[in-house]
Amino acid sequence: MREADVSGCRLLKAGVPCTVDGEVDTNTLVQMMRSEDKYIYWFQGNDEQVSCVFVNGKYYSMPLRLEKAVFKNVRLSKHFLNREVLEDGTYKLRIPMRLLAEKKRTSQRLKVSLGLWATE
Repeated sequence: MREADVSGCRLLKAGVPCTVDGEVDTNTLVQMMRSEDKYIYWFQGNDEQVSCVFVNGKYYSMPLRLEKAVFKNVRLSKHFLNREVLEDGTYKLRIPMRLLAEKKRTSQRLKVSLGLWATE
């Protein structure tokens, strides 16, 4: 996993710190964080929001596999809005943009609701 540079970013929502014995790897984190978005830290950069995990005192960017495991309970629907309001009134993404693009690409429900099926 890659260490994330969050200097110069503003913390939007703090998650729960995580401790792992040994080296930090995706397999261990996927098992630990499956459907648990409480571990996710959200930062506001210059032009985008970034999601990270804080493991053993360091911030790590999330690979797509970990994003899928953490946010697997989020389903796309016809009126899905990838935004939620925090207690202080600021907006935060519900899921990372990269994962949203992947979910849109693979979502059969979205294709059906938008009428993207060929009628031939």
